[in-house]
Amino acid sequence: MWVKILLKLLLLTMFIGSACAFETLTKDNFAEPVIEPKLKDYYMSGEQISFNFTILPKTDEDAKLIGGTSGNPRLYEFNTSLDSSTITVMVSYTSGGGATKKGDNYLAVDVYGPEGGVSKINVKISGVVPSISIRVSEIVALAVDIQDAEENAIRPVKIKVINENAFSKDISELEEKYKHLVGKVDELENKGVSVSDLRVKLKDAKEKIDEGKSYYSSKKYLDADKSLSNAENLLNKAEMLIEEKKISFLIDETKNKLNEMFTKMAEFEVIVNNLKSKGEPTLEYETKLATYKQYYLNLNTKIESAEDYLNKGLYDEAKIKAEEVNKKANQYISEIESIIASLQQKTPTQAQGTFGTNFFEGFTEWLNKNRDKLITYGGGAVGLLIVVFVVYKGVKRYMKRRKWDELK
Repeated sequence: MWVKILLKLLLLTMFIGSACAFETLTKDNFAEPVIEPKLKDYYMSGEQISFNFTILPKTDEDAKLIGGTSGNPRLYEFNTSLDSSTITVMVSYTSGGGATKKGDNYLAVDVYGPEGGVSKINVKISGVVPSISIRVSEIVALAVDIQDAEENAIRPVKIKVINENAFSKDISELEEKYKHLVGKVDELENKGVSVSDLRVKLKDAKEKIDEGKSYYSSKKYLDADKSLSNAENLLNKAEMLIEEKKISFLIDETKNKLNEMFTKMAEFEVIVNNLKSKGEPTLEYETKLATYKQYYLNLNTKIESAEDYLNKGLYDEAKIKAEEVNKKANQYISEIESIIASLQQKTPTQAQGTFGTNFFEGFTEWLNKNRDKLITYGGGAVGLLIVVFVVYKGVKRYMKRRKWDELK
């Protein structure tokens, strides 16, 4: 007996389910909606707006499909983003008669399907255009959701809304940003950075700002918005490129600091070797020198990481890494200079010998012993340039001393 009851309930459920199901509607079941009067290109916040929107079946067969049945209506939902809105829906049937329903910003309507189907659904919308926070925004004046239909089977009606105050504010901010970026470019140029590409971007941005201002004055708001958007894009690109060039310059400066550190280590090693050749105790200084060489290698690895970050557009990471290396390089240079000065004070005779007439002997010996290290620490061509620099310093001091000897 329970089995029979369950079977009857199952059949009843299937019957109800089939009765409630509708054929899925698509945009192809509807003709192009009629909007009267024609909507404007844009509306101002606070402006009153009203229009009629008529939904029509594409064919006689579609007229029978877009509604439900006499005892099983299809649900249509209407909503709007207008303020203080009123929605009135009038459903007309091909066999005559119809129904009217009224609501505010949301309205649900049961659309039946008598013989012959639905001839049209007329929707009247009225309300106030809402306030927006940006220059131009698109809002939904009317959206229609239909039971058992694909999304946007009837496309929503959208209108563009203008905020005049936002235009004035954005124009002022864009002009200020332009001036700020010009100042940044001037700073880079004064440091010797090539900035011609930045000048071009900023020039183009200024032209778009002026163009936008002109359109705005003529109340051509949509054209003005387009020009100002282009200006924003150009300024943002210029800002990113400025940051890239700043960090690239910082990395180059840091590399120069590392070169300077290498030079100081070379001076330090020549002095130590000179002292060692005279039988002076140098173990403490050799240990310090080995430590600085390791520091130097670590800093070189870090500056390579900074370059990698920069190439991948990770500007913050690149900047942090480069600043860290720059700070450490300055610290180590100062420490090495202090050690060299200390050695020169303690052993003036040896120090003079290092950079006087015996400089070339000591340096040549050091160069021969450390030829492989130069390439490792200095990086090929960079290392050779540093060697030239050290030699130059030695020659300069040597010639100065020689001239003094001749004068005596």
